[in-house]
Amino acid sequence: MDIVEVLELIRTKIESINPLEDKFLRSKGNDNGFEELFPLVTQNVVDELPPTNTLTFKVHLGHHFPDVDLILNGIKYGVELKSRTNGSWSTNGNSVFESITGEGYEDIFLMFGSKIPKEKRLLVRFAPYWKATSNIKVTHSPRFTIDMENLEESVFKSKEEYDSLRSMNEQKKVQFLQNYLKENSIGAKWYMTPTETISPIQFKDLSSNQKTQLSVELLILFVDDLLIGSVRTKYARSAEYALENHFVTNRSFRDVFTSGGKKEYNNILFPKIVGTLVTLRDPLIQNLYNASSDFFELSKAKWSENLPQDLISTSLYDSYENILDYLGNQQPYATLLEEAGITNLSELILRTHL
Repeated sequence: MDIVEVLELIRTKIESINPLEDKFLRSKGNDNGFEELFPLVTQNVVDELPPTNTLTFKVHLGHHFPDVDLILNGIKYGVELKSRTNGSWSTNGNSVFESITGEGYEDIFLMFGSKIPKEKRLLVRFAPYWKATSNIKVTHSPRFTIDMENLEESVFKSKEEYDSLRSMNEQKKVQFLQNYLKENSIGAKWYMTPTETISPIQFKDLSSNQKTQLSVELLILFVDDLLIGSVRTKYARSAEYALENHFVTNRSFRDVFTSGGKKEYNNILFPKIVGTLVTLRDPLIQNLYNASSDFFELSKAKWSENLPQDLISTSLYDSYENILDYLGNQQPYATLLEEAGITNLSELILRTHL
């Protein structure tokens, strides 16, 4: 029996438990029920293995990567445990600079439990850890992004490349990150290591495609701010999000979205932000239709801070259309739309070619 067969046994047993106790479905910070469930099920597998195989395991407490050691027939493997409660298959991974407390792993796997919506059950997937790293996102320390649905889009080309990074000293890891971020990120070049701080990139220094990508993202997440927000708060959340998630800064997001005065439609002058939305219609619609489930969840979280919950539909596009029409019923848009002979704001922004 090999390690993949063992992990498959564990996966099958976890998925067969119906219903799971609530304590095993928690996933909030250090309070993670999947981490409690895994060793209980693994012990069942240990007890059921034929005598021709020996399996032992050790769960590590505290900040240790990986979470569990599995020793199968004398060979040590690591298992890192992740889970989500909303049915998604992506989450934040471990810090690129995080050292592995133990050594001698033949391989390290990621086992991911995702709660089935409206059920007390988990679906489980596993893969070599290096394959599950779809991206590197940068907060105060660069972290891998875990995505179990896109195993062909790993940060690494091979296990050997991942093992090479693990063995690098800090200086070489910084160089690896700089090269990776330069080639793959929207422009994130700000992060902190114990010895080095790199400043955020200026919005003006992004490529045209990167500017469009970030602008559309902000126009979806913070459309209520940008359309009807007060002068004092209109750009605050956008600026904070751009810095925290993409490490892009701009002294004046007003210049990005609303500089240049009014925009005319049917001889009626609309605020420039409407013109910005119309100008970016094609990439905006593409993102609304093709965004990941995680981005939809993020959008719902941002919208719920200021907007009525009943505007949120089952799709990102329909929800955004509802929000545009809700905002379009407020001033100054209600009067302007009536004077221009346009039925609603979503018609102007998403469909009307004027």
